[in-house]
Amino acid sequence: MGRVYVWDTEGGPTCFQASNHIANASFCNLLAVIFALVAALSPYFLKSDDPASSRFEYVQYGTGVFSVSTFWVKLNSSHALRQTLYWDQLIANGAGCSNETNIYQDFSGRYGFCDRANGQMTKPAELKAIAAFVLLTVVFSGCTLVSLFCTRIYESWGLRFSAIFTILGMISSVLSFSLVAASEWLQDLLNDRNGVLPVKDTNTNQLVAITGLKLHYGPMYALMVSTFAILLLSCVSLCFAASIEDVEKMEELGPENAEQSLQGNGDTGKEPTDGIQLA
Repeated sequence: MGRVYVWDTEGGPTCFQASNHIANASFCNLLAVIFALVAALSPYFLKSDDPASSRFEYVQYGTGVFSVSTFWVKLNSSHALRQTLYWDQLIANGAGCSNETNIYQDFSGRYGFCDRANGQMTKPAELKAIAAFVLLTVVFSGCTLVSLFCTRIYESWGLRFSAIFTILGMISSVLSFSLVAASEWLQDLLNDRNGVLPVKDTNTNQLVAITGLKLHYGPMYALMVSTFAILLLSCVSLCFAASIEDVEKMEELGPENAEQSLQGNGDTGKEPTDGIQLA
């Protein structure tokens, strides 16, 4: 890779290589893919840890991108019970709208997930959107990784093309955690003891609603926020790398050809800004 020397305040040249920025961007996008995948698969987008009670040593609740609830109970030092319900399971068997327990009154009917008692249940649009944007973050970050293999073919254009995918990934990650505010159910879970989660009663095998819960932003929510910050860093690295590749191109063309190339693109052909020296 070529080099561009930028003079610092003490008069000495500092060398930046485009390859370093490309490597940083690749690593950031790889992390973004991993983080978003983990966030999609984990049931702890929102999470709560309840203190020990007279019956249980430890109780943990959560809800995820594709899971409607997770209920983990440590009965004693040697026995524990964990249960995870997914939206597809809740919708497929129709039990989410049953009027035989409090599931309809306190959960699905309360938030409009069912058209009527013992009717058809649907996943709300805002929760579908959260899941979709988490997956789109994976897709766009992965596309950036793939496009970076073509940087030597497309040079600075390839880097800018990769930056577009990174920006789309940033937008998707922001929307994935911002849409939590659009869900009445999720907001109630975050409010003081006003939330409700559906679980399956192990004795009757029926769905019931646990009320009076308070959850907080879980580790997967934090992962999506971190993913946005990582992709922002990746975008900045790609922009720096593209600028350096442009300078390298002018260096390879030589002063006369570079000036003609700039004029051919509608540039004024002025000399580079003072303080930048090509090696």
